[in-house]
Amino acid sequence: MGSFVVCAGLTGCLVAPPIERQDDVNDPFTVLASRIQPSPEADHSLSLQLGQTLQFSAIDAVSDPDGDRIFTFWYVRNPSTDEILDDRPSFETYVFNPCERRFGSDGADLPPQVFLEVLASDRDPLQQAAADHDAVDDVVDEVVDEGACAEQKVGVYRFPCEANVATLGWWWVTIAQGGSCQ
Repeated sequence: MGSFVVCAGLTGCLVAPPIERQDDVNDPFTVLASRIQPSPEADHSLSLQLGQTLQFSAIDAVSDPDGDRIFTFWYVRNPSTDEILDDRPSFETYVFNPCERRFGSDGADLPPQVFLEVLASDRDPLQQAAADHDAVDDVVDEVVDEGACAEQKVGVYRFPCEANVATLGWWWVTIAQGGSCQ
């Protein structure tokens, strides 16, 4: 980088060492919203019937200047109870199928509307914050320790404080009447 020199009269000069960037700085990544499908910028409300599926993608939706591995996290939440109905870490795509076994054999365990969200981080989560898919608060960064930052909670996950974490997209998905899981 650079250095500076201070000279005082005829006594000599002091030369400071070069100023260098610390290697442990974690630069923020850039979200490329145009690569998220369906576009969260166009419409946050989607609808389907039992027997149909919705495909979501965040492939190449994050550019990291440090070249860090990017982790993606999808989850489906019941907005009435905040119960996490499904979560899938580290996949760039997600298929919402209301007929999957996790939602009951005929989608009967699903509410009429769910909230689906995708997060990205340049650090692996420390742990899932809500064991057993208990209710969670809205997705808001939260420092989980007094004093120096020990970890941050985002959605259902806990990340180290140096992690960059962002919401890539979110959608309200309405399960319309009609259709079947056969």
